[in-house]
Formats: sequence, structure tokens, C-alpha cells
Amino acid sequence: MRRNVLNYWIALAMFTLVLGVVFIGFLLGFVIPRGSGGPEWQRALWGLGRHDWADIHKWLAVGLCALLVVHLWLHWDWIVATTKRVFGRA
Repeated sequence: MRRNVLNYWIALAMFTLVLGVVFIGFLLGFVIPRGSGGPEWQRALWGLGRHDWADIHKWLAVGLCALLVVHLWLHWDWIVATTKRVFGRA
């Protein structure tokens, strides 16, 4: 696989994971209440409770961090060259 195609798929996967983390973070922060208070219908969304959503949120974030490491590894030469250029050590 060509490097730019690999970069594309990794960036797309990272973007998708970011959307999932943000969406579930919004659910946890504003839609699904904390604790056991509130009506029964509010304590779960699409059959999943708050702790289930938090688990999904956590694993999406772990996947995002793993892809971030791969992304940085693939761009390391560019990062080093640009840093040298910015700080005048070219």
C-alpha cells in the first residue's frame, strides 16, 4: 500500500473515532444523567446504560491514541525537518 493511501485511511479512521468520542462525550455530559436519579427511560439510551457508553467512549479513545502513535510515526521525518526549519537548525 502506498504511504499516502495509508495516511488517508489512518486519518479517516482517526476522524471517525474523534466523532465517536465527541458524540458519546456529549451523551455522557448532557443526555444520560449521572447516578440513579431520573426516570427509567432517561437512564439508558438505545439499550445501553451510562457505564456501557463510558466503556465504549474509553475504547474509542484508546483506539484513537493508538492511531495517533502510528500517525506520528508515519510523519516523524516531516516533524523533525519542520522543527529544525522553525528553530533555525536546518
